[in-house]
Amino acid sequence: MAKFMFIIFICAIIPQIFTQCTVERAEKRFQRSVYEFSLELLTRLAQEKDIHFVTSTLSTWSLLTVTSLGAAGTTLAEFKEVLKLHPRKCFNYKYLELANSVSENNETDVIVEKSSAIFVDDRTPILKSFKRRIKSVVATEFESLSFDNAEAAAQRVNDYVSRATHDVIDEIVSPGDLENVLFIMIDAIFFKGAWKFPFPRENTQVAAFYNERGAQIGQTNSMFITKKLNYRNIDKISADVLELPYGSGNRYSMLVILPNRDVSVYTVIEKLKTVSLKSIQLLFDEYGPTSMEVNLPRFKITSDLDNLGELLEDMGLKTMFDSSKADFTKLSKYEVYVSNFIQKADIEVTEEGTVAAAVTEEEFSFRSSPTVFNANKPFLFMIVDKKVDVPLFVGAYSKPSDMELGSEMVDTYNLSADQRRFYEDNGYLVIKKLIDFTCLYGCKQRFIKICKGVVDRGGMTIVKEPSLAAQGAKGEDLINKISEIHFDDVFATYTEHPRLLHVLAQLIGEPMRVINSMLINKPPGSVRHPPHQDLYYFPFRPAEKITAAWTAIDDVTVENGCLYVIPGSHKRNFIYPHGNLPDSNKLYHGILEPAVSEEPRAQLEMSPGDTVLFHPLIVHGSGPNTTKGYRKALTAHYAHEGCHYVDARDSVQQPIVLEIEAESRRRGFQLSFEDVWRYKSKPIPSRGLQSKL
Repeated sequence: MAKFMFIIFICAIIPQIFTQCTVERAEKRFQRSVYEFSLELLTRLAQEKDIHFVTSTLSTWSLLTVTSLGAAGTTLAEFKEVLKLHPRKCFNYKYLELANSVSENNETDVIVEKSSAIFVDDRTPILKSFKRRIKSVVATEFESLSFDNAEAAAQRVNDYVSRATHDVIDEIVSPGDLENVLFIMIDAIFFKGAWKFPFPRENTQVAAFYNERGAQIGQTNSMFITKKLNYRNIDKISADVLELPYGSGNRYSMLVILPNRDVSVYTVIEKLKTVSLKSIQLLFDEYGPTSMEVNLPRFKITSDLDNLGELLEDMGLKTMFDSSKADFTKLSKYEVYVSNFIQKADIEVTEEGTVAAAVTEEEFSFRSSPTVFNANKPFLFMIVDKKVDVPLFVGAYSKPSDMELGSEMVDTYNLSADQRRFYEDNGYLVIKKLIDFTCLYGCKQRFIKICKGVVDRGGMTIVKEPSLAAQGAKGEDLINKISEIHFDDVFATYTEHPRLLHVLAQLIGEPMRVINSMLINKPPGSVRHPPHQDLYYFPFRPAEKITAAWTAIDDVTVENGCLYVIPGSHKRNFIYPHGNLPDSNKLYHGILEPAVSEEPRAQLEMSPGDTVLFHPLIVHGSGPNTTKGYRKALTAHYAHEGCHYVDARDSVQQPIVLEIEAESRRRGFQLSFEDVWRYKSKPIPSRGLQSKL
């Protein structure tokens, strides 16, 4: 039996107006269907993601409902039960019409876009009756591709994703995901909304964040505003609920749901099943806005929900994933089943607003509303469309990251006496969270766009992994390095990052010159980088006036090829003989002395933003990437302007001198080893950084 794949990606999430044969008859039942499904999925995601995630349950519901139109038998019965669909097809068609109408929005300060597409292998016919059903209710694109050319097909799908999410999400599938897949179904939702009452940036300050037991676990950039807003404490769900409206209209808002003292987020999720969005809104309307002092973290969450299929199976959608039981006879004459269900979601909440890539009467009791709403502990959030009373986007926040403090970081970082001593004794120093998220994210996106050919590489050099090229890898799966990135404006935000330069000024002094820089990518299957010394490559001296910085973009572990160093090896004060070694790239030599490989190593596992500074004589390298993910890092070497050039031709450096000069001639230049490095380097004028010590 062939298989097909479901994909959902989110940048923001948008509800829609759904009908049951008529909008008026369908609306309440549709609201209940989406809301109940959302809470069932929310319960499982909260446990799976440890109450820190973002998702579009509406997008999931919509794509599953579309798929149900091609199902029959037990498979269809499971869809109806889990999605709370109507027994009559007419109503379900109206549901989808209403879901698709979410993008019918006239507000200028809120953007809501929804789109869907089905990419079909050109050898796989989809029944015309299924196409007619889909096109009658959903504006779905059908495109035929040759999945045999997996690279081109994956690129086409990812290009669609990138356009639909305004480049917030660049990639949803890799060529390897298309093996034995006959077609891919995609639902994309993009939401961008400006707050009706923006948080003044000057009010944002660093504040403590606590876990559910009251222990401080980190800090956030806490935004602050004083305003009359809809707020109620609802005893029925044991939580405070605050509404933050978007735009000049009254259609979209974010509900922030903060558990009462000694109440867990899980408890609140379970109790949300006893109320509805409409009943909460009626309570707001009954009591009117309240004067509030609001503290809310500025945050960004990206969730890769690659096991969404397992959660849907747990909810009751079992046969659709079973190759022997799935019944999609109304979709294709082929026997097909669902091989995977993926969702990528992204949300960013700032002072200006949000960018995201996803009525029955109730008895309520309430107490006097507090004047302060302080979201300084785990909370839930929902982006809702009040016109149809369904959640577009739901999530939970519980894990503040130091990277979220990026834009608030001061431009200086003073090394302590202990840090200086450690660097001098060991030849390296790791500084946690030196570089902010904004810088890392911008550089990572720049690299991905260069890999895809969206951005011209200019004068930068692309280095490919030979072992992966032999396997037919392309793009991000093949490119190992991009060099000379310090001449690129985006990458220069790293090579000229003020905190990094301040640390360097304390180690080698000012003025300085960046002499080499790279974004290093280790795709799955990348080989090791053998032990070596950086000074082997450079004609600059003295060594004490040269240092390197290496910053993790992704989590760096032993399994995906972290850096290792031989502590104190810089004190030997000489360069080992180097040369080409097995499993090493062109122009990247390794130490020929086998005894070096046996010496004790310090494995430098790091988190995003962590930066290691190391001496040019320290012996270091990195291991292979044995995982299925990428490992990216930024690195640059710096030399004091007072450094002098030496003749390295007749020294232990001769092999690299000859190889670099030969490479220069191959590219049409007649440059000496020294000229190459003069050409590659870039001065960084003195900024008085040492005076800030």
